[in-house]
Amino acid sequence: MASKQGYNPATLQIAEDLRYGKGCTQDVNAALNTLLSFASIRGYEKCAREIIDIVEDNSDIDPVTAVPSLARLANDGDGDMILKLCNAYLVGSFGLPKDNERHKNWMEKGAENGSLDLLESMAKMYEEKEMWDLAYSCYEELDKNDVFVDYSDKLYEIENQIVDNETDAQTLAEKGLNLY
Repeated sequence: MASKQGYNPATLQIAEDLRYGKGCTQDVNAALNTLLSFASIRGYEKCAREIIDIVEDNSDIDPVTAVPSLARLANDGDGDMILKLCNAYLVGSFGLPKDNERHKNWMEKGAENGSLDLLESMAKMYEEKEMWDLAYSCYEELDKNDVFVDYSDKLYEIENQIVDNETDAQTLAEKGLNLY
């Protein structure tokens, strides 16, 4: 009754009870449907997270079901959800196609929001693609902002890659001075 009268915690409790079979027969699909209808009406953040969790925990549920919740939380700047969306586009999970451009765009959005995990992912991506200047910029930013990790060895490694891959003496000298 409380759920029908719009009391949010009661609706979430019903979904949780159905998901885990607390005081009722376990019915993950009914829990998911409860959360989906609740999310579409009120757009509740906890509800969106629960939808994503249910989809991730149950291989028999269509993963596309979680995409609207995942996208909404990512668009709101949630670093964990941005990372999930990045990975989804990288490997093609949640029913999304592999898409390197969208993967890169979401990583950049996460890095702009201050996510060190995403900034490190960007640095590694640029490094894999041998985009040394961009990789260096990302590792330099990480070195400034991550108090727990020392990136000086990685910066030195990237500097060497920049030097090794440069063929024009003038450009090499300019980059050397810039790095110095």
